[in-house]
Amino acid sequence: MIRIHPRRLLVMVALFTVLYIPLLFFKLQKETINGSPLQHSLAIALPATTNESILYFETELGFQQRKRLQDNIIYGSALKKINEDFFNARQGYNESHVDSLPLLRNISDLRQETCRNITYPPSKARVSVVVAYHNELLSLVLRTVYSVIDAIQPQNFHEIILVDDGSDLEQFFELKEIEPLIKTFSVKVNHIRFEENKGLIYSRRFGCE
Repeated sequence: MIRIHPRRLLVMVALFTVLYIPLLFFKLQKETINGSPLQHSLAIALPATTNESILYFETELGFQQRKRLQDNIIYGSALKKINEDFFNARQGYNESHVDSLPLLRNISDLRQETCRNITYPPSKARVSVVVAYHNELLSLVLRTVYSVIDAIQPQNFHEIILVDDGSDLEQFFELKEIEPLIKTFSVKVNHIRFEENKGLIYSRRFGCE
């Protein structure tokens, strides 16, 4: 019988966690993006997804794509939690927690009570919103898109302009899912991608033009 010193065993476990878990995550996440049924490959308890109804701007195809992406993102959040230190350091925030949040959310009305009680006359103004991003999580970008559309009355919504400021699609490969999804929307969402990083101000100004 082979005996391993406890300290040596701890070192081996630590090396496995630091080196192997990130590789496992990227492998499984890529398979998930490609549509493999990964939910059955690991025994991880996943939170239930929310909002199973079709939104006014969604087609049936877009609805199914949103559900698939939400499931994949939540599953990925469970994998990221296994090695939180690695993924928290990548962008400087808790990626596992961010991915665990639903794509569709209820945003609290933070206005003062006197403002909330005012009845405003109908407006014919049309609103365009520019969203610039660089190496952000897919969940953050999509949650922003859905939140913006939800916050604007349909008669006042004109368009969202997404500007990908040269994201590294090798590392953040899941961002490739944005283009196919927004093409299914009945509202106008334009997607612009720079091959190299131009900077936040340049990206915003370019979107406005």
